[in-house]
Amino acid sequence: MGPYCFLVYDYISRQSTENASKLGRLYQTLHLKKTNPMVVYRGDKVSAKKLDEYRQAAGNKKKCFKWLCFVSTSTNVNMASKFIKNVLYEIDLGRYRWNDQFADISSISVFETEDEILLRPGVRFCVDKVERQSTTARELVFIHVLPSYISTVYGSPYVAQRIANLTLDAMVHLSMNEFCTAEREQKLSTLLWPDWHYGVLSMYGTHLAVNHLINSEKLDIQNGSELLDQSTTNNDKNDIEKNNRLHLHCWHTDAPFSKFQFKAKKYDHIPPHILINDSSSQSYAMRMALESRLMTFEELSQQLREISRNKTHSSIFIAQPNSFTASPIQ
Repeated sequence: MGPYCFLVYDYISRQSTENASKLGRLYQTLHLKKTNPMVVYRGDKVSAKKLDEYRQAAGNKKKCFKWLCFVSTSTNVNMASKFIKNVLYEIDLGRYRWNDQFADISSISVFETEDEILLRPGVRFCVDKVERQSTTARELVFIHVLPSYISTVYGSPYVAQRIANLTLDAMVHLSMNEFCTAEREQKLSTLLWPDWHYGVLSMYGTHLAVNHLINSEKLDIQNGSELLDQSTTNNDKNDIEKNNRLHLHCWHTDAPFSKFQFKAKKYDHIPPHILINDSSSQSYAMRMALESRLMTFEELSQQLREISRNKTHSSIFIAQPNSFTASPIQ
């Protein structure tokens, strides 16, 4: 199932020859064009509890939900209606074609007449309204998909590009003028930490770049302290979902999960599968680290080469997914 999901996920990422390369994807993002609204539909079965959450969230732009797996939809409302159990979603994908969130797979789907649009895992949405059909006793849930994190969290592509370029300039300047040869060659180790340390040169460069651009170009940059630096020592199973953190931070500590203890092979006795149902950031980091040792770098390299070699010769068949519900984002 893992390789299959990878192929589907990758297919959505490269919907055309223009979009096949990283440069093409960057160009597409920087030159995003406004188009006509795109609406798709999905017949589904939703629990009474989830429907109640939808009703309470209707019209609230600060309350959003997230689908964690692939979501099959159709541009044909009559086709989607065939799969209704108790709910029909009308999904507004917006005027901007965010190709990193969905793909038209009607040309490759085994269900050729379904006019299928496949949404990528992690798609977030807000509920506009919920209406009940008196004749069928079914619910109509009107939702709109939110843009991906590339624009809503990190700022526009222009902002990211300006920060990245100036960060590199600042790093080069600091490296050449503010650090001696011994520091650049890591001969002092962490002797001057945390006051002045070559190992966090990128952090220094980013701090200079962001603060300079906020003042000089009035860039709209917001504090993401609630989204970043989720500690890998946190064993609270609800903390990640509650805070909606975007990335983990392995601090300098020996408490689990510790990158130093992992490197010293102190966790090798832990079977990764026992952590699957533990949603804490501590267990998530531990499982990712342990699973990374199930394959050597050479084996990973060989697997990636084989995937790349076989990709153009592979056929992807999309079956109808089982019923599922969306997870709320607090």
